[in-house]
Amino acid sequence: MHKILKNSKVSKELTVVPKSLGTGLQLCLLILSLISLCVTVLEIMDLTDLDANE
Repeated sequence: MHKILKNSKVSKELTVVPKSLGTGLQLCLLILSLISLCVTVLEIMDLTDLDANE
């Protein structure tokens, strides 16, 4: 019985780590997508500015 409890505790710890890593990765992806979105918006604005100047 004691052995089973010990194993379940370890498995719980193992499931907690990937969860925190997953949220970290999701945050990184979210930040990266926001940056790329800002870059594309700036590029579009630059293109419209060039069109307006011509």
